[in-house]
Amino acid sequence: MLTPHEFNWRDMYDTITLWRQISEPNDPVWWVDRLSKEQFEEGFGSHTPMCTGHTVVVRYGPMWPRAFKIMKPLILEQKALTAQQKEDLKEVKTLKELHNLMKEDFWVVTPCQSLRDPNLILEGTRLTLQYSRPEGYEYSIRTPGTPPRWVLYEKEMD
Repeated sequence: MLTPHEFNWRDMYDTITLWRQISEPNDPVWWVDRLSKEQFEEGFGSHTPMCTGHTVVVRYGPMWPRAFKIMKPLILEQKALTAQQKEDLKEVKTLKELHNLMKEDFWVVTPCQSLRDPNLILEGTRLTLQYSRPEGYEYSIRTPGTPPRWVLYEKEMD
């Protein structure tokens, strides 16, 4: 039996989750913080490719140009680059050029400004570029899920 309580963010998302489970029965939807203790502490994450190999993912591919534009200044802030790499980054236009410039698979973190605490910047999603043979480059959005991160975002939502 449900006990009366103030309607909160979790109640709203429970309703949305129920609708998603009914409307798309083949898409699993669950609360990650309700996994077993062992599974939750192990961490989890979402992985959303925008481009994989030579294929632009229909659903998320349209975000590719915007994400690429966001990624370049984040590289300058978060990665150690030589003066020449900083100059070359301005001219990079493709995933191949960017990967060649960086010389490795990498990711940058998008900042997420807290609305609860204006002095707090939360870790947003990660924009990730990886090379894999024979397909080519995968450009994706990844969101790590770890217990400390979950606690920060739960506080943000309360």
